[in-house]
Amino acid sequence: MLESVFDTMENTVGNRFDTVGLPRWPLARLLIFRGGVIAGFDAIEHDTVRYALSVETPALLLNGDEDPRVTPAQARALTAAFGSNARLHFVPGAGHDLFSAVAPGEWREAVCGFLDAHR
Repeated sequence: MLESVFDTMENTVGNRFDTVGLPRWPLARLLIFRGGVIAGFDAIEHDTVRYALSVETPALLLNGDEDPRVTPAQARALTAAFGSNARLHFVPGAGHDLFSAVAPGEWREAVCGFLDAHR
């Protein structure tokens, strides 16, 4: 079960720059490169869509339908990469939130339904 998971590092950092009105290019890419150097990994190549292609277990992805950081299109792309064992649930009116806190009933229903389906 995953909440508000980004598709690529470049897209998610770019979305944050868009949100505050700063130019995505080249700032997002420079920040990602620098962060990767500090953390000791290639952050530019960090791509959860590519990783999801090799996951064989069922996955539930929860995303706010008004999330400016992980857009609905990005959530759909990641869900598609997980394949037929994945289910995407949008929380209406939610942004980049902790869904168990902002929509506890809906979160519980989505999670319990997913778990029941995969016992």
